[in-house]
Amino acid sequence: MSQNLFKWKHYESEIILLCVRWVHEYSPIIDEKIRNHLKETNDSWRVDETYIKVKRK
Repeated sequence: MSQNLFKWKHYESEIILLCVRWVHEYSPIIDEKIRNHLKETNDSWRVDETYIKVKRK
């Protein structure tokens, strides 16, 4: 089943599943350690517009 679920992905299914387990296990610990170092934000945020040229246009 996992072969079909991750078909056409860059990594093998075993690697993807291992990474998901790692994130699930360690993300609460990492969050706890860095929480005091993060700046407080509100629920609103903006992104500046960015312009790129495509074929000189």
